[in-house]
Amino acid sequence: AWLKQRTSADLLKEITHSTDIQRFINACSQQASHHAQMPQTKDHHDHALKEPPRNTSLETLTLANTQRLLAWQQRPNNHIDCKVLGAGTWQEDEQWLNHTSFDQNDCVYLIVALHQTPTAELSDTLMLIDAPVEMLAIQEHQNIELSTQLKSWQFFAKQQSIPFRIIERINIQSEHS
Repeated sequence: AWLKQRTSADLLKEITHSTDIQRFINACSQQASHHAQMPQTKDHHDHALKEPPRNTSLETLTLANTQRLLAWQQRPNNHIDCKVLGAGTWQEDEQWLNHTSFDQNDCVYLIVALHQTPTAELSDTLMLIDAPVEMLAIQEHQNIELSTQLKSWQFFAKQQSIPFRIIERINIQSEHS
């Protein structure tokens, strides 16, 4: 009985302190992108990943309506009603994008939040948008330090070959203007 208890305790100790099981669990739970992007060397992209100058005024994007406006995982603010991708299931987004036609001559604007992290799911979603896309981040508070996140978004946009810019706000023109 003592040997059985000692062996059980030793085995439990080995399992608890083993990283092999944790690595196995992590590997099983990771999801791969359909169109994964591999990062290139840091030196190659340093020139494109510079922060915008501080204390500069950001522009306001003015649109006639929200038909060409999409958001990633969360609505940008309460007064803008646009389709939010990444908040539901992948199948819902895929179906919506496959049944939505955008004018090839007009840019589709995708709003992302700077505090978020670009994901493989977003990369796959961008592949389904059948129109030119520009990613926008709305910086609502000028004094927030988001340099690491900004560099992540800039790198992601460069890898996706789409424009990315930070704006102050979006104005939707009313139909009566």
